[in-house]
Amino acid sequence: DVPHDHARLVDPKQDPYVLPVGAMMFLPGSSRLAYADANGIVIRDLAGSSPPVFIDLGPDMFASELYVSADGRWLYVFMDWEKTNDFPSNYTSVYRAQVWDLATLKKIRQQDYPVVRPNEKPMELIGTWVVQDDAEAGTTQATDLLTGATHGWPFRRGWRYASPDGRTILWF
Repeated sequence: DVPHDHARLVDPKQDPYVLPVGAMMFLPGSSRLAYADANGIVIRDLAGSSPPVFIDLGPDMFASELYVSADGRWLYVFMDWEKTNDFPSNYTSVYRAQVWDLATLKKIRQQDYPVVRPNEKPMELIGTWVVQDDAEAGTTQATDLLTGATHGWPFRRGWRYASPDGRTILWF
């Protein structure tokens, strides 16, 4: 059993949000599991040979998706949540992505995205890429979080998968 806590997010204009977290991924070639826990990430060796490590994401976000590079060097963290502003009909989505060096447990890159209305420009983590759809503009854009390289295509929906090395994305 691996216990974990709910994320707690504070908005000064609202009651605190208490959200379940479920992002998790095994680190390649090991018995270590990286998983969302409250407002951070825990890396725990399920064999019990080393103590757990906690990565603090801060009070305003939580991990909704995780990916670990095939060589186990980089942890990709994608964070998104719907947030209420001044009144119930004014919801927005907040997105952030980070890349962490697992050897040093240091954040090496962070990308904050403009606040949007829910489903206006949905984003997701696919391997090492953040993919953003813009149905109105008719585009899909993928940005490699490690290098910053961006590629664009005509708008595409469907199941998406990344190759184990994170270099290729497939759409079905």
